[in-house]
Amino acid sequence: MNIDVIIVGCGQISAAHVAAILSHPQLRLAGLVSRSHRRASAVADAALLAQGTRPWIASELTQTSHRLDSALVVVCTESGTHFEVARTAILCGAHVLIEKPVATRLSDARRLIEAASSRAAAGRVSSVVSQRRFAPATLALRGWLDRGRLGDVTSASVVMPWWRSDEYYSSRPWRGTWAGDGGGALLNQGVHYADLLIALLGPPIEVYGMTATSPHRDIEAEDTAGAVLRFASGAIGTVLATTAANPGYPTGIRISGTRASAQLSDDELVVTDATGANVVRVAPSAADQSQRSGAFGSPALPELVHARQYRDVVDSITAGRRPQVGLTQGAQALALVKSVYIAQRLGAPVRFDAVLAGDHDVLDRSEVADS
Repeated sequence: MNIDVIIVGCGQISAAHVAAILSHPQLRLAGLVSRSHRRASAVADAALLAQGTRPWIASELTQTSHRLDSALVVVCTESGTHFEVARTAILCGAHVLIEKPVATRLSDARRLIEAASSRAAAGRVSSVVSQRRFAPATLALRGWLDRGRLGDVTSASVVMPWWRSDEYYSSRPWRGTWAGDGGGALLNQGVHYADLLIALLGPPIEVYGMTATSPHRDIEAEDTAGAVLRFASGAIGTVLATTAANPGYPTGIRISGTRASAQLSDDELVVTDATGANVVRVAPSAADQSQRSGAFGSPALPELVHARQYRDVVDSITAGRRPQVGLTQGAQALALVKSVYIAQRLGAPVRFDAVLAGDHDVLDRSEVADS
């Protein structure tokens, strides 16, 4: 079964998608939708050399509705447009893969889930990019947790000390804005690690958070966010996400248990037992390492990890099963970020399930989570 792929948006992140698509034997890059004909043409020329056919180019997805049925539409546009692009593709009968976040408003995420549910019976697959879930180190840690080899989990922490220059924000006017980005460092960059925390420990039951923006930086949303989470098991979690840590350092996730503790850093896992001995170490393969950028926190993500998620999406389409990362998982990651924003504005903890469902009192008054 061969699948035509249409990429919407030919910005920086599209490069990882193009590489993953061209590496899969069942995928053909059939079309590109972009406001920049120059960027789309460059991608089309590269695809021609790799696959022998040149993708068609359009400036708007609505111009291509007759080509979307049964195609895989990959949404790589700016965050604030994800909902409209994905919804159009779903209603036209396409499979969809949406770059994070699934949407910038929880209400829109719920609308996408509803639209996709109506198409699932026809075999259409909808997924959200969470490529770090597919890294070997993450899968190994998931296995340790599933088998209880860490003992009772007592705490977890995520530290994402990245750097983004003022030029990074000014080069794309939508970055760091509520309308275009849906938030700042926590939503644009930190959502990957919010998603990983949920994937490893399950959703929290209570969230408290604070955010701040550096005085020298002219953006609407935060460049630093901190959160404290309480899980149903009783474990406490913390999250620190910033793009104001010059020059930037690797992201780390630490999970502590009564029998052993684990550290996941830059897709490398080390588990240490009660004696202090390293009992397992999982490092990225040489192929994955070759895809890395030299700068910590670089937008250039390992293309091979994207390829692993594409394999899951293709397998879901051909086997008629749900993908490992569906729209519901994307909505959970978004809800965790929004919970931090709500808690910041209220100055009090919020219940995660209430935010996810949209029935928190503050949502009814001002839709603060969707601002």
